[in-house]
Amino acid sequence: MMTSSSARGDSSAILEEIMVSRRTVRRFTAQVPARELVERVVRAGLLAPYSGLGVSGDEFRRVVVISRESPAMAQATVLLRRGIRASRQRLEAEMAQDPKVRAGGQAYLHVLQLADREEAPIVAKAPYYIVVGEQRGIPHVEHCSLAHCLQNMWLEATALGLGFQLVTATQGLTDDAEFCRLLGLPVGEYVLDGCLVGYAGEVPAAVRRPDPRRVVSWL
Repeated sequence: MMTSSSARGDSSAILEEIMVSRRTVRRFTAQVPARELVERVVRAGLLAPYSGLGVSGDEFRRVVVISRESPAMAQATVLLRRGIRASRQRLEAEMAQDPKVRAGGQAYLHVLQLADREEAPIVAKAPYYIVVGEQRGIPHVEHCSLAHCLQNMWLEATALGLGFQLVTATQGLTDDAEFCRLLGLPVGEYVLDGCLVGYAGEVPAAVRRPDPRRVVSWL
């Protein structure tokens, strides 16, 4: 079925509006989104592209949704904090040896220090922590596929009026046997990433955007 140019234009304008309004949400309300909305966010992730040459079977992408009320959320928090502490220690060691890392890593070190506090909720601050796994294969483009997947989920969440935050610390638990067992995934078969979904507890500030007039070249 052909789509009229006016309809395509309307769709493009809506998509651009969603992309412009997308923000990283760091504070969430206690309100729990309807399961149907979360399912729509997940479904958007499953529609994302993947490496057809690098995967096999129908389960090349797996998604695990952890509710804040689930005991699994508390377990995930403990494991994530352990991974964050290890990342902080590695960064501190690199900063002690490399002046460039020391100069550029202060902001990230501060984030890791805050997340490493025992009182930091990490993922329990949101109603849902969603972990996405992408099957390892050749070529090794799992992180690219995960980025497409989370991008779709982020845009769908924005369109549905939901807040969204990436949880990049999830990547560090890709080969953690205890974390994989918690998720019900085979150890070493999937590369992992994650996000939080819920209702925003505050309106995020505007973010910097590249100016096409300055950063785009036509050859």
